[in-house]
Parts: sequence; C-alpha cells; structure tokens
Amino acid sequence: MTALRSYRDIMTIENNKLGLEKIIHSSADLFELKSMKKFASGVLTQLTSILNLHKNALHCNSFAVSKGREEIFILAATGDYSPDENDKIQDVVPPRVLGSIENTFRDKKGDFFDDYFTCYFQSKTGSENVIYFEGSTKLTEWNRYLIEIYCSNVSVAFENIYLNEEVENSQNEIIFTLGEIAETRSKETGHHVKRVAEYSKLLALKYGIPEEEAEIVRLASSMHDVGKVAIPDAILNKPGKLSPDEFDTIKNHTNHGYAMLNHSNRDIFKTAAIIAYQHHEKYNGQGYPNGLSGENIHIYGRIAALADVFDALGSERVYKKAWLLEDILDYFRQESGQHFDPGLVTIFFDNLDGILRIRDQYSDVTASI
Repeated sequence: MTALRSYRDIMTIENNKLGLEKIIHSSADLFELKSMKKFASGVLTQLTSILNLHKNALHCNSFAVSKGREEIFILAATGDYSPDENDKIQDVVPPRVLGSIENTFRDKKGDFFDDYFTCYFQSKTGSENVIYFEGSTKLTEWNRYLIEIYCSNVSVAFENIYLNEEVENSQNEIIFTLGEIAETRSKETGHHVKRVAEYSKLLALKYGIPEEEAEIVRLASSMHDVGKVAIPDAILNKPGKLSPDEFDTIKNHTNHGYAMLNHSNRDIFKTAAIIAYQHHEKYNGQGYPNGLSGENIHIYGRIAALADVFDALGSERVYKKAWLLEDILDYFRQESGQHFDPGLVTIFFDNLDGILRIRDQYSDVTASI
C-alpha cells in the first residue's frame, strides 16, 4: 500500500510538472498577444494545461466573457460551447451556466464548486471579465492553488491589454479623423473613408497579407486622400469639367499626401505614405504621379486603388451621379489588367458578398465611423 501511494504521488507530481512545462512554454506567446479575444482564448487553453486535461480537452467546457454596458458578450470559448462570432451568450450556454456567470459579475468575485469554477477580473478602466470553466474531474487543493496564482497574473495582463487597446483606439480615431478632414473638404460622402478602409483590409487578407499587416493597411488606407487638404476649394469642389491645369493641380494631391506622411518611422504612416502616393497609379502604367505599372506599384497602392474606385463610382459626387452596381462590375471586368491588378480583381469578385456587406454596413444613410 505504501508503494502504491508513493507511485500515485509520483504520478501526480509528474502530471503537474508536465502541465507546468506546457504553461511555461506557452506563457511567452500568450502575454505577447494584443487582441483581447486571442488573449482570452490563450487563457482558456492554459487553464486546460494547469488542470492537466489537455489530453482529454473534449470534456472541458469554458468561456471567457466580458460585460458591456447592456449585455455580456463572448471573448472566447472551448468544448461544447464554441459559438459563432455573432452568437449571443444566452443562445449558446445553458441557463445554469449563464446564471453562474451573471452571479460572478454581480458578486464581483469568482468561486470554486465541485465540477466548475469562475474567475473575475476588473480593470482600472471599469471593464469586467469572467472566466467560467468546467472539467471532467473534481478540483484538488493543488489545482485551486495554481488557478488562483494564475488568475492573479492574468488579471494584470487583462489590465495591460485594456490599456493598450485604449491607446490603439485613440490612435485609430485620430487617423480616421485625419482622413475625414480631406473628404469633408472635398464634400465627398460621409463614410467613404471607412468603407475604403474595410474594403482594403478584406482584399489584403484574401491576397494573403497577414492579419496584423492587413490591419495596418486598413488604418493607412483611410488617409489615401489626405493630400487634398492642399488643393484649393474652387478646384476641389468644381461641379463641371476640370481644365488641364486644374486637373494637374488635383493630381498633385498624391505628392502632397506623400510629403505629409513620409517623415514618420511608424509602420502605419509609412504604409499611408505609400498608399497616398500610389493609389492613382494604374496597372497598365497610364496612372499618376509616376506612371508605374504592374508589380512596380506596391501591393498597398494596388489594393487601395481598387477599393477607392469601387466606392467612388458607387457614390454621388459634385461632378457625377452614383453608378449602378452592375455598371461598376462591368467596368471592373473591362479594367482588369488595365487600371487594376487582375489578381486583385479576381479576389474582388470571389469575395463580392463580403464587399457588399461592408458597403451596406457603412452606408451613408445609416452608418457612422
């Protein structure tokens, strides 16, 4: 019996060592994650490791949720409760689980039970998060100790991510405001900047650009026409046809935009400088300001060109009426390999449903930046 107990204790220690080893190896990556949803998913994965359940993860169900002003929304989930992106928590979890989560928010503290536990985190900004975790085994005192230590550190990480997101949100708002200034001066449609940004990110992702870089393209593309602030109003908002000299003045907005943005070492502004400079270049070399052609035009410029033209043609301007969708699509087919990168045109048509959802979501009538 003594030998069996010793073997049992040795195996318990060994299993805990394996779980701890997995946590140590993954912690560096976890705490580098900037996205709150990715971070929350990583937290749930590590809790599975702490409890040594990673070999039998199908019996583990967990949620990481956050409380907004009016409702609880899902950050991440595992096991039987894996929701779709737009699912509401009440449509995904049983009433007893939802009740436990709501009680944790109400009491502002987590607790351990026979077959599940909850953890509560609140940031200095007032944001609240709860983790709900149920496994196939009863938690030991050792498990509880590890979880408490882990959750105290996760709480600090949640706080840092919230602060980082606050800074990023402020930066993003400034960038979009800068882009809107140029559009307001030229009396263009209210949400042109936002739509071009979202089209650009979708195209970038489908082209194969990584998520983080595609997000930079999204932000940077909002400043594609920032150089228009240097164009006189009389030319910028002229309702009739421009004279050759006036058109040359308009074309200079690409040079002005590049000059404004090209002094920063920040990736967003370096990307924005490229887009501002090249979004009027054409694949066949007939664009401006430098007559670049093919892949000599940076992929950022090629993406922004397609996104900008699609939205411009579908929007009413002082000098034209909005085009019908079918006419725009016919134009894109004709200009594949001429104005636009043919590969991007193919991606555009393959993802037209997503493009149109963005157009509807940020329509000038109902949406806001």
